[in-house]
Amino acid sequence: MKDTIFFENLSFHTYTRAHNYHTDQSLGAPRHFFAYMETGRCRIVSNDITIEACAGELFYIPKGLIYHSYWYSADKVQFKSFGFQHFPESASRQYPLQKIECSEEAAALMRELPTEQAAGSVLLSRFYGAVAAVLPFMQYKEPNSKKAVIEKATQYILSNERCHVPDIARHCLISESALYDIFRKEVGYTPNDLRQQILCDKAVLLLSTTDRSVLDISDSLGFSSASYFRKVLRQHTGKTPSRIRKDAKSI
Repeated sequence: MKDTIFFENLSFHTYTRAHNYHTDQSLGAPRHFFAYMETGRCRIVSNDITIEACAGELFYIPKGLIYHSYWYSADKVQFKSFGFQHFPESASRQYPLQKIECSEEAAALMRELPTEQAAGSVLLSRFYGAVAAVLPFMQYKEPNSKKAVIEKATQYILSNERCHVPDIARHCLISESALYDIFRKEVGYTPNDLRQQILCDKAVLLLSTTDRSVLDISDSLGFSSASYFRKVLRQHTGKTPSRIRKDAKSI
């Protein structure tokens, strides 16, 4: 793998794999990415959009997107990845996960970007020139401020497992009542439901992969007591800690 990193803004790589593989970006894409498939094919799956790209096709992954990617080839998978932190477009437009069907001239500008060249102003200029050529062919949407709040709240909970709803509201710069209202109207459950589900997902992982006691896991995840932890776990998974451990051993 060859890479160029431009002051942590640009991160260019050529990836080659000799077999099928899967990546999990459940914490969200750390950068925006354009990618060009050279050989093989891929499938990118997010909550609301799924795309597939084959050799010779270009696609885009937005920064922060939670997704899984699946890569396939009878011989080898190879693609160029162009990661960057700053999108050269007004915040009034948002570009979702998408395969880009652009002109050959625009695709060539992106495809021919080097992944071995030393970082510098020339590479930066070439990259953003390629982005400018591709942008007119990309789909965009007006930003959904309510969806942005939900995504921001979700990322905060994932990174702060002992947080509570007032902490989440402060992080999102809105009141608790407004936060509850957005969740109720947009997704049909409460911020606390989401927080508990994320905690239960982490608890299931700990119960399945460690021999830590139920009390220890309960304390580490911020539950007030082991009995309350068991109650919440059963509400969200339908299982007790012992059943979760038994099921994990049978896999």
